Order: sequence, then C-alpha cells, then structure tokens
Amino acid sequence: MPKKIMPEVLIADSSNAIRNAFQDIFGDKLMVMCWAHVHRNAVKKVTTLVNKNNQTEIISDIETLQLCQSTEIFNRASKMFKTKWKKNEPEFVKYFENEWFKKHNLWFEGAKHLTPSTNNALESFNRVIKDENTLRTRLPISRFRILALETVGKWSKEYANNLKEFKTVTTFTLELWTEGYQWARMKKEIICFDKDNTIEYCIPSGEQCQLLDCDINKVKSMKWKTFQQFKETAFTVWFVTLPKDKSQWTKGTCNCPSFFKKYMCKHIVGLAIRSKVCTPPVEAKNVRIGEKRKRGRPAKASRALY
Repeated sequence: MPKKIMPEVLIADSSNAIRNAFQDIFGDKLMVMCWAHVHRNAVKKVTTLVNKNNQTEIISDIETLQLCQSTEIFNRASKMFKTKWKKNEPEFVKYFENEWFKKHNLWFEGAKHLTPSTNNALESFNRVIKDENTLRTRLPISRFRILALETVGKWSKEYANNLKEFKTVTTFTLELWTEGYQWARMKKEIICFDKDNTIEYCIPSGEQCQLLDCDINKVKSMKWKTFQQFKETAFTVWFVTLPKDKSQWTKGTCNCPSFFKKYMCKHIVGLAIRSKVCTPPVEAKNVRIGEKRKRGRPAKASRALY
C-alpha cells in the first residue's frame, strides 16, 4: 500500500497560487513564509524607501527579528521594532507592517518548531526539473503532465532502490563535532533545572562564561522596553533541554539559532561530551581551541622522522 502523504506545514513564498492549491488539497494548514524571500524583498524596499544612513541598521534589526524563538517573543519585538523606526522611516514601517507583520507573519525561526526556515530544498528540485527534464522550455500542459509523471516515477524508483534516501536523523559532521568539543573545553558556568523526564541547562552565550539567576530571569521575563534592549539581552542565555535517559541525548533541543537551522548545535554535543555519554572523533581534537576547522579532508599524520 502506498504511504499517504499529509503534510502539516507549507513552506513557500507569498504566491497565492501555491497557497490556494495547497489548501484545496490538504486543507487549512500552517503556512510558513520562506525567510530567503522575505529578506530579499525587504532589502529591495530598504534600498528604495530608507535613508542610506539607516539602511544597514534596519536590515540588522530585521535579521534579529527572524531569530525570535517563539510567537510571543516575535510579537513583542515587532512592536518595539515599529516604535523604533516609525518616526524616522514611516513609509518603510507601513510597508513592512502590512506585508510582513499582518499578511505574512510566519517567517521567524520559532514559527514552527523543527521545520526549515526556507524552501531552498524545494527550489533545488525545481532547478533539477528545469535542467534535466523540461530543459528550460515551456511545454503544453498535456506534454508537461506526461513528463511530470515520468519524472516522479523515476525518482520513486531511485528512493525505493536506496539510490537516494530521505534524511530522518541529524548528520553529525566533523565540523559539528569540532565545535562541540571546543565548546565543552570552555569553562562555561551552567545552571540546571530538573524537570519530569528532562533536564534544562541554562548556558551563557558567546564568550561569556559566568551566569547568574538574574540573567536567566531577564531572558525569561521578556521585559524589554526598547528594541535595542531586546537585541542586547534576548540572546544572552541559551536553554538546552536533554532527556534524563542520557543515551537519548541526540533528541535534545536548544533555542540557539544554529539548532533552529540545523536541528543540532554545539551546545547539545558539548554537553554530551562533558557528561561523557559520547566520544568525539580524534580528528575533532586536532583544531586549536578558538580556531575554526578548515574546509576539506583533515590532513593525515606526517611521516615520522628517521
């Protein structure tokens, strides 16, 4: 029996045709706006509507908004963003509010947990179709229908024969192991909270090593008065949640930007290394603390001197 596909989320651009077709087939589902399209369109408007002296800062503020980890944080930050810019850039704020706060507002990282923030993967399929199947020519609908069925059949056989596969678990790259090992070696102060089946770890972000209860309360209370205060304090503490069953550490979660984008981060890996529930590859230890791993295969050991 073929497996029935019932997607819970659509990640697309603002095309009404795509959204209406999705609703007609799958019903009323959550529709996440592709961040790449939001950023591209916002930058175009910034260059035409915003004073040159403010362009870099306003783009930086929009990119900060995209990192919001929940709807509540996004709604609060959005209001402070409008308050900050509505006096100096009223025309741009009016455009941004109508288009990206009201009409299409699900473009921040926490809009839907464990979903991509862009539709780049789908766009890559679109490019393959154009380069290898339609050869970038417009086809009559009858011919395109036959070609589409042939293409889907070919791809289905490739997946059925294990020539291609869907990734259902996180891939632990050497770069990730290296970042996790280096983070584990840092003398970070960590505060833990014991819950039912999990443990929540509060970790200072960046180069900061010390962490106080008041720092955690500032982040959790979300009592920001200005957008600048939000930027300075909202991302100073990361919250990592790991199962009490240490063998299930790969199912941990974190609210840092890296986890939202890749579903795994150095904080989870680093905590697992600190807890001695996993051992990083030897190659991960060959990079000096503070340095990033260079691209390419790690260098092999040189020959011993005679």
